[in-house]
Order: sequence, then C-alpha cells, then structure tokens
Amino acid sequence: MDQYVGLDVSQDETHICVVDRDGNKLWEGHCASTPEAIGKTVKEHAPNVKKIGLESGHLSTWHWHGLTDMGLPAIN
Repeated sequence: MDQYVGLDVSQDETHICVVDRDGNKLWEGHCASTPEAIGKTVKEHAPNVKKIGLESGHLSTWHWHGLTDMGLPAIN
C-alpha cells in the first residue's frame, strides 16, 4: 500500500501524518525536529512511503537534504 507523509515542522518537534492514496489517516504522531529522528519515524510508520511533503521554512533545506540522503522521497 502506497503511503504519503506530511510534516508540520517546528523548532523542537515535528508532527507527522501518514495517509494512504485515498487520504485515509494511517498514523499520526510526532518526533524531534532532526532529519535523523524524522527519517527513523517515517521508516517505522510508513515503510512504503511514496512522497514526504514538508513545508517551506528555515529548517526545510536541512530536512530535505537529510531525508533525501537517507533515500527518502522528500519534496517541498
């Protein structure tokens, strides 16, 4: 099953929502706002992720590079 991830990033904590292709929520939670923590959480709760959407902001470049370096399909 294809999974899609949305990130709501703040300085200390990132809220994560995983949905299927029809928009049904599969998992919602949060983790620390580091690429490593986000990547680990996404791999755990969305192993079949097709796209990770993240908002534009002062942390987005750091997150995009970190997630794509881990082989995750981040877009912004």
